[in-house]
Amino acid sequence: MNPLAAGGWFNPENPYSINPPSHSVPAFRQPSVIGALPTLGVPASVGSLKFRFRSHIPDILNSTLCAPNGSDYIEIVTNQHITYFRKKDSTVMASIDWSGQPTVSISGIVDNFEIKRWLPCSPDGRRMMFSPDKKPFTWVYEQRQISLYAVGSIVLKGVLGSIASSAQSVTLNITSDAIQAGLLESAIVATVILQSRRRID
Repeated sequence: MNPLAAGGWFNPENPYSINPPSHSVPAFRQPSVIGALPTLGVPASVGSLKFRFRSHIPDILNSTLCAPNGSDYIEIVTNQHITYFRKKDSTVMASIDWSGQPTVSISGIVDNFEIKRWLPCSPDGRRMMFSPDKKPFTWVYEQRQISLYAVGSIVLKGVLGSIASSAQSVTLNITSDAIQAGLLESAIVATVILQSRRRID
């Protein structure tokens, strides 16, 4: 299931959402992955970058992802049962097929993979394992945001990214270390899945 859809994680419009204590998750050395997005030219000295989903009405499945400098970065469009992530040159970076058992495809990373296996939920609904390109990470509910950690890493430590939402906006913060490790594309797609309120099992 998608715990956000079920009302299990923080939702500013759902008075029954829970607010569990924060978690610390140890994190796994990962080689860099060449992504499908144009480079942001992020220097290692930059702590984190903020991406904002604009005009997510009626939901995030039809929105524009703005880069940290405010420019349009990715267009997210849903037609019938498929959500497309299009770059500025109109090529498709990723797609989600919601028909039947939902699947996700990300250029150069994963192809037609079941979301319930790519982003499996823990029994208590408070965290979701995250395996972009078969690498272990986890999204954890913390202090009114969903935080991204590596699992078992001695290099990628602490919070690598976070998703925050309100009635007006959804934002993805991601560290330069996570971007250098090739997590940006997968984090963008995971954000849309987690904020879509759709069931994924």
